[in-house]
Amino acid sequence: VIAGADIYGGTYRILTTLLARWGVTADFVDTTDPDAVRAAIRPETRALFVETPANPLLQITDLRSMAAIAKKHGLLSIVDNTFMTPWLQRPLELGFDIVLHSATKFLGGHSDVLAGLAVAADKELSDRLFDIQTAVGGVLGPWDSWLVLRGMKTLGARMDRQQAGAETIAAELRKWPEVRRVFYPTLSGHPGREVHLAQAGGGGAVVSFELRDGAAAKRALSRVQLCLPAVSLGGVESILSHPPTMSHRAMPPAVRRARGINDGLLRLSVGLEDPEDILADLRQAVGSQGRK
Repeated sequence: VIAGADIYGGTYRILTTLLARWGVTADFVDTTDPDAVRAAIRPETRALFVETPANPLLQITDLRSMAAIAKKHGLLSIVDNTFMTPWLQRPLELGFDIVLHSATKFLGGHSDVLAGLAVAADKELSDRLFDIQTAVGGVLGPWDSWLVLRGMKTLGARMDRQQAGAETIAAELRKWPEVRRVFYPTLSGHPGREVHLAQAGGGGAVVSFELRDGAAAKRALSRVQLCLPAVSLGGVESILSHPPTMSHRAMPPAVRRARGINDGLLRLSVGLEDPEDILADLRQAVGSQGRK
């Protein structure tokens, strides 16, 4: 498997531990560079796995380019579309074979269900996935299914409001002297901005930003009052997390740092609250006067 170097920590853990026990090997490649992906393909390569925007630094991969590379070399193309949801990005329409979602996040939308789903581009592939699903017992219960379906009824309304809040917050965080870097796909200067806007309907509701060091990040996490300090994302409430010790803790520290996930990094999943209230909470937590 060729996998993006900037994928979610849980996916990295599955590829390097669980699947490795079954003889599946993974090459982690910068999927923002199509030439690097082409160079990584070997005779035994069977699949290409990407995530865009990637968790937690929101790097952007060109989905059309990756789908074309996969088709040319006979690879199964798989993308994690959790951050965008089908409301903002539809990879099947761009040529991908399988789209994955953590339905726990924006699809469910209320932080009250654990669920995941895979959507296939055709019936043959869907039937193969269904055979595996029924064989291993990976079937969602009726109550959990209802919770996801309930959440999806308000997906568009939630995503539009949360994305608008994220845009406001990302632009403001850039002004704070305590914030070294801000990561958001539609900010001016983001290296993947044009590619992202060509394949998605907006930047989404997740903003990451970097403080001076791990101590500053942990201090801010301990001080928030409105935002919920937790590892998840995609709920109606704003959730602040520290990827190095939460979502990406399974990655060795040297690997995290090599991928730009520094100890001062915080990831904010913007909720339905007024963005000014969220900013006020972050301002007091970070100790910012709000200007550089």
